[in-house]
Amino acid sequence: METNRGLLSSVASLLREKRIYKALGILLAIELIGAMIIPNLWILRIFMVANIFCLFAISWDLQWAFTAQPNFGHALFFGGAAYISGLLNLHLGVPIAFSMLGGIAAALLLSLAVGYALLRVRGVYFAIFTMFLPVALTGILYMFPVVLGGETGLGGVDTFAGSWPRVQFVIVTIAMALGTCALLLIGQSDLGLLMKSMKENEFGAASAGVNITKYKIIGFVLSAGFAALAGVVYVHTLGCVGPVLLSVNMSFMPMVMTYIGGVGTLVGALIGAYVVTFLNEYLLVAPTLRILIYAIVLVVILRFFPSGIMGAVNLLRAKRQSRLKREGSNGTAARTA
Repeated sequence: METNRGLLSSVASLLREKRIYKALGILLAIELIGAMIIPNLWILRIFMVANIFCLFAISWDLQWAFTAQPNFGHALFFGGAAYISGLLNLHLGVPIAFSMLGGIAAALLLSLAVGYALLRVRGVYFAIFTMFLPVALTGILYMFPVVLGGETGLGGVDTFAGSWPRVQFVIVTIAMALGTCALLLIGQSDLGLLMKSMKENEFGAASAGVNITKYKIIGFVLSAGFAALAGVVYVHTLGCVGPVLLSVNMSFMPMVMTYIGGVGTLVGALIGAYVVTFLNEYLLVAPTLRILIYAIVLVVILRFFPSGIMGAVNLLRAKRQSRLKREGSNGTAARTA
């Protein structure tokens, strides 16, 4: 009986993943077609930024799913990688591809050091320490304004495809799709399943001989790598980088996106990224009300849909399946009678 349940669970998980990949494929096709036919380049730019933040949000969701630690300083890897890539390209003339690799490598090394130092700390202390790190890095930027740009940041960084926004859009969209698929594969791998089991029962995993700290560091570094990928794509899409990428607001952004879409689902983070990015762009006309509206949207979703948009969708699907099953049972009983 237990074997049958396990088999059914595996089949259901496989079908669910197939649906996710199919949905991603449809989204990718729609966006690539849209890149060719959308006449308004401003709309195209919003979609580009949304796709970048999709990567940023799902990287935070991965970190939460694997370590269950509230990282309030995720902008450290997003903005840090963007700065390293921009500096290599602008001051040393390193080509885009190699400067991106340099930015990601620097973020991975930094995350390894941060993870090793802080992942032994739990709860609010971990959150406070991580929130402080990007702020400290911002202070370093202000200390060397000639090289690092100071308050104004760095401009004139090489961009993908030069001044061809439609080609840029295609590159960013493909990067988002590949990154999302890679994250989904990691989540379904043996490593991902082990880390999820650790989150559910850390004491049990430790009792079984699993090195908890080691695997938390691995999850933390993987998450930082994808945040860094989002950062380097950002700087070579917009051609500039500034201290705002290391701000507290930037660290909270992937958290808000993830909670709106649904924590622990990855796909929910994608939905949240699109919602927040478009909301942010259309609220530029009312900057003083923007934070208030964000707060209202977040409170409403958490109050009525505590599992986010994906949680609400799954709940509706479960209710529909339950109703259909009940109607089928009633119909069978009626025919028997």
